[in-house]
Amino acid sequence: MLLNLVNFRAIHPINTTEACGLSTEASMSSHPLAEVKRPAVSFPPSIWGDRFINYTPDNEITLAYNQKQVEDLKEKVRRELMAAAGEPLQQLNFVDSVQRLSLAYNFEKEIED
Repeated sequence: MLLNLVNFRAIHPINTTEACGLSTEASMSSHPLAEVKRPAVSFPPSIWGDRFINYTPDNEITLAYNQKQVEDLKEKVRRELMAAAGEPLQQLNFVDSVQRLSLAYNFEKEIED
């Protein structure tokens, strides 16, 4: 049934402006939906104010400190991973934990060795 309707529409397309008896120019200017004006919405002020809108990232000193801290922690994980090399079960648990934390991409070389 639906396929027949689709085939019928393909053979006999319907022009809605012609079906209404309007030309294209007349349909744009006198169409009732074209003149609808929607009211402006005024939401109440946020309880947070503009605190998050005006967020600025940390200054360069704090950013550099955070990057240094990240590198130090990566090095610590590398040392722990190498220290566990003698005990396969401990190493497997450690690698599993690193992978569950989605940090394995940082230590692919160490995990392969």
